[in-house]
Amino acid sequence: MSELISELRMQHFPGKRKDPITRNLNVLLSNLYACWSDDPELCLAVPMSPSSYSKRSRYNPSGVTKGMIEVVHTLKKAGMLELATGFYDHSTKIGRTTRIWPTEILSNDLKQLSEAFVKVAYSSFSEPVVLRSEKEKDIEYEDTPDTQRMRDNLRAYNWLLARTFIDIPELDKPQITLGNNAILSISQSDTFVRRIFNRSRWDKGGRFYGGWWQNCPKEWRSKIHLNDQPTIEDDYSGLHIVMLYAWKGIDYWSSDGPNDDPYAVENISFIQSSSLVRSYAKALMLMAINADNDSKAFSAFRSSYAQQGDDDAQHFSNVQLGELLEALRNKHQPIAEYLGAGCGIDLMYKDSQITASIINDFVEAGRPILSIHDSYIVCFGDDARLRDAMQKGFEEVTGVKNVHLKRIGIGFHQLLDSKADPTAYLDYKLSLENAVNQHKSNGYIKRMERFYSH
Repeated sequence: MSELISELRMQHFPGKRKDPITRNLNVLLSNLYACWSDDPELCLAVPMSPSSYSKRSRYNPSGVTKGMIEVVHTLKKAGMLELATGFYDHSTKIGRTTRIWPTEILSNDLKQLSEAFVKVAYSSFSEPVVLRSEKEKDIEYEDTPDTQRMRDNLRAYNWLLARTFIDIPELDKPQITLGNNAILSISQSDTFVRRIFNRSRWDKGGRFYGGWWQNCPKEWRSKIHLNDQPTIEDDYSGLHIVMLYAWKGIDYWSSDGPNDDPYAVENISFIQSSSLVRSYAKALMLMAINADNDSKAFSAFRSSYAQQGDDDAQHFSNVQLGELLEALRNKHQPIAEYLGAGCGIDLMYKDSQITASIINDFVEAGRPILSIHDSYIVCFGDDARLRDAMQKGFEEVTGVKNVHLKRIGIGFHQLLDSKADPTAYLDYKLSLENAVNQHKSNGYIKRMERFYSH
């Protein structure tokens, strides 16, 4: 890596200051390698506006400068890069960042950079603990024992992810087409996870973001494999609702609490299907918890279903959604005051603490785990450990001892109680592995071989 950078710097950037050119080349080549190693046809997005490059800060520890623009143009002129110029239409607010990809000349050099893969996966170029302002801008902060502890934990977690092969066996090409026709790339270099805190405060937000699996549709998540092992996903049932009741001193799932489906409401005049009533009620309930007022919750509801292509739901009126929200308020009278009160960001902080506890438990054991905020994917066989960690984390953060956990699914959407007879459990795990082995795509096998060769 260092030899290639020195060669490029002396050949194409004579007379330029050594340090900034070296830093920019290091970051550019490493990220080009990450894309190329995942899929030789992938492109790398590179901002080409000087305003996109800030001075050195905790969010730019490698000191990448606006000189990156010159590096890209110079390498293109030298025949080492191809480039598709980006654009932005102010009238439609639609844009696209400039894309680059290596020519055959540079691809031959990238083949020699296998050590860069882990470097990018571990991502020494990024700050994992992020504090954002009210305007959603990353802001500087002074380190404390708490931020340093979080950073150390995140670095350990990211290092574990960097050593884990995360993929879907049946995908020959590592891509999934999403509902809006966008493409999700299944990339071993897109595994870096950060914690993002909001509103310039350390007690707002704090959720874990990053990793391609967070954008993966539910029907595909059950097919994810970790280190070529089938997985299982568990989540908390009605997590934020249970937390709100806990704030009122009520244990939701106890015999003295409501202890029923939190999203089950009846007699909604404009929805005939009971299954749709529950689905819409759940979506609106969660949006009302996050929204500052009812109108914002209604707008968020319609926008979400417009993206999903639900012609009925995206056209529900405020009066209709008001009927559904009123039914939810009547069902949950002890916490009705929290609906439309913007408390979601406080609940996110609490669930992020739970997630931190669960992830740390798995990192200490050296076992891979993926999080999607309040649900978790682990290898089949680690599910008993996951459930124990979920129970422990929930109790530590909320003080509530009982919590309902919901099994989302494992490979092939089959279910099995992890406390079943051990022999039957292992036989079932073996049957899953054998079934997957029969359906592994050639592309998956090649990606796995390339990953382990690094």
